[in-house]
Amino acid sequence: MAGERSEAATPRRRQEARDRGQVLKSVEVNTAVVLLAGAWMLQSMAPAIGTMLLDLLRYTFTNLVQTDFTVQGVHTRALGLSLVVMKVLAPFTLGLAAIAALSCLAQVGPLLTWKPLQPQFSRLNPLSGFQRLFSLNALVDLFKSVLKITLVGSVAWVAFQGQVTTLPALSDMTPLEAIRAVGDAVYQIVWRVVMVFGGLALVDYFYQRYSYEKSLKMSKEDIKEEFKQSEGDPQIRARLRQRARALSRQRMMKQVPQADVVVTNPTHFAIALKYGPGMDAPMVLAKGERLLAQQIKKVAREHHVPMVENRPLAQALFKACEVGQAVPQDLYKAVAEVLAWVYRMYPGRAPTGFSAAPAARPAPVAEPWDGSIAYGTGLSGALG
Repeated sequence: MAGERSEAATPRRRQEARDRGQVLKSVEVNTAVVLLAGAWMLQSMAPAIGTMLLDLLRYTFTNLVQTDFTVQGVHTRALGLSLVVMKVLAPFTLGLAAIAALSCLAQVGPLLTWKPLQPQFSRLNPLSGFQRLFSLNALVDLFKSVLKITLVGSVAWVAFQGQVTTLPALSDMTPLEAIRAVGDAVYQIVWRVVMVFGGLALVDYFYQRYSYEKSLKMSKEDIKEEFKQSEGDPQIRARLRQRARALSRQRMMKQVPQADVVVTNPTHFAIALKYGPGMDAPMVLAKGERLLAQQIKKVAREHHVPMVENRPLAQALFKACEVGQAVPQDLYKAVAEVLAWVYRMYPGRAPTGFSAAPAARPAPVAEPWDGSIAYGTGLSGALG
């Protein structure tokens, strides 16, 4: 179907979504990690916390009769107790905050964007809000909340029922033993709740991943539009290439009047050659086929550049040479024969030191050439 979002998201689409703050993140994973870390820290720090709380209770009840029960005295005593409690709980709370931040960073990675905080007036539309309220994501969130409350409540209740029998025995224990017994009961409940949250977090992560990838999917039209924006409109790029070819053709045509000879096919190919002092081999100034070949010949006629019809040589030069390149070695002999004939027929085009003895027009030579003329020396000898 047209417009169907069936294609995987491109890297640019993913980066744009990330810049908007749309990232893959599961809140349940963060909750499970924080609960797991909290349970472990609580179990590790329980003896130290219990000892400090017992010392606090002993100090409070020992000095209770000496307390000044005025507003200032109660305020001072409450401030002191608060500082002691903060000292006891600070490592625990700060550790949980750090673990929560690291868990979020592990899922999302480093990201700083203000776009999620920008006001979105489209959200003020009552119809859009009603649609979001009864959307699939809202129903899934509702189902997760109900399932979480049911599972966690059931597990916690079952774990608590198993520890009820130990509660009457607390009255016969010392304060430290009672704290340890309560701590063991809490551990049993907390670890089972953590296991439930871990399972929910695993399921929620894969669901969030599926939902995130689905939200980023693109249609074929979206991919084409993105390609146009990133690489440019294909029609514009085609026109630019056409313009570049036209400019290159114009520069090539300006060099045709400088050629010594134009070798033709006679109608399909035309190659303009130039040879002069300081050159190891003749150079191709221009070449073309069909319509471009006719244009090259037209410019050559206008500037009185000699033209020689040699079909095998024209075909070989067209295939083997590009504009601005020297003639390959295996074509030296044939090109030398053509240039020698041109220089004898048109002495004004001959390089310095060329002998203008009469010579017959060169006959076409069949491919391949024997390559008997050495590079850079044999050609000069043949022309002499």
